Amino acid sequence: MSVQEKEPEKFSTLDSLSLSVTGVSGLYALEGHSYELDVFISTSDFGCSLLTSPEIVGSAYQSMLRRAVQVGLESLCEFKPDVRTSMSDTSVDVLYFLRGGLNFGTHVAVEELTGRPSRVHFLSVSRDLSGVEVRIVDDAYRRIDGISSGNSLVIADIAATGSTINRAIDIIVEQRESLPECAASTPWQVVFVLIATVESLPVIAAATDKLRAAFATARPVRASVVVLEGLFRLHDPGAVDGRGGIGTDFVRRNGIMTPDYLAACLQTPSSLFEGCVIYDGGQRGFSPADHFAAVAEYWDGLERRMRNAGKDEQRKLIEASDAPVADGRAEAYAVPWASLPAETSEPVVRAMAEFAAGVDHATILTAFERRLALLRSAGTLEGEGRQ
Repeated sequence: MSVQEKEPEKFSTLDSLSLSVTGVSGLYALEGHSYELDVFISTSDFGCSLLTSPEIVGSAYQSMLRRAVQVGLESLCEFKPDVRTSMSDTSVDVLYFLRGGLNFGTHVAVEELTGRPSRVHFLSVSRDLSGVEVRIVDDAYRRIDGISSGNSLVIADIAATGSTINRAIDIIVEQRESLPECAASTPWQVVFVLIATVESLPVIAAATDKLRAAFATARPVRASVVVLEGLFRLHDPGAVDGRGGIGTDFVRRNGIMTPDYLAACLQTPSSLFEGCVIYDGGQRGFSPADHFAAVAEYWDGLERRMRNAGKDEQRKLIEASDAPVADGRAEAYAVPWASLPAETSEPVVRAMAEFAAGVDHATILTAFERRLALLRSAGTLEGEGRQ
């Protein structure tokens, strides 16, 4: 496994980014960036389970993802009362990207938070990832009439590159309508709830800049980003098999994650060797059999390589994972936590050290065998996988 090492635009180094406490349980603020965005990382038992357990699929996956979204929105509203006021005063507009976005259950989460139904909009965006840049090949299905006339808009997505969100903002700008007189002076709260990468953030920030510019004479636009559990990194497939193109697998290495999430990963060691943090969201929600086939194929191959390898190659396989075992990786994971209270970060730093000290090929093989057994068991269950 290799990770793309290029730094995102506007980020001199990831060392410039750090987490700070907000005073709201489970909500961290991302500091050290220059965007006109309030960026937060929300952690919850729901998010930790989703992003360490690929055997959670179907309706169970959708339910857990919706709950993670709801926790993130509730935490944001507690920290930013103006967002809560905006979402409570009028019906919230919710934009879904088809089909994976439907897994988030955003309109249900918003209704449970505000006590009123949302106005739901839909957009289909198909991408071509075979070249060096993301290319939008189809965005013909649009049901977004009136999306900019309300006081708040919530968009949930799995954002690898940010290209889908960028295209959606372009379409909203293209189709913007005259505002009702009552909305003209009211700030428009735009909230993104995402499973996302570091690489997507500059694209999302640029998209919101376009939104502000387009509505500059009409109303102020205030944007908030809530990411679930951390900002991950994009895996570069060209570095492994020479295929080139743009990878959409999320990896932890060089990412910025909450201590809570890293602690959950250490409780499930095999999660640190997954081929992707989230895998294909559409498949997990709507085509579990395809999801299990892809994940089981990955794990079968990895387990065979580990079992048949010599000690040196086994060590290299372990070090090539996201596990905190090589190249100062544990220390790197802890860099963004420097400003956090010691009682929040130090137990996880110690747990990473204990993990690194105790890891060996036999331990990892046992973890692999358990992962394969769990996947096979879940994949053969009747219905929707693990509930």
